[in-house]
Amino acid sequence: PQFFVEAAGGRSMHSASISLEILETAYFFFQKKGFEKTTIQDICSKLDIKPSLFYSHFDSLDEVLEILWAR
Repeated sequence: PQFFVEAAGGRSMHSASISLEILETAYFFFQKKGFEKTTIQDICSKLDIKPSLFYSHFDSLDEVLEILWAR
């Protein structure tokens, strides 16, 4: 599935796009490896981003799971 991230709270569309990419990539890994075996580094490597960029959008992998679960 595709997830939609609104650009709210002053976030730019570029920021929302990165958030969306992180969510979609995390979803891919959760399906492939399961939540317990997925790491932030898996997601960052696939997207070719630094973990600091991940953390500028999300506090933790748990937060990503909660967002995906709520959709």
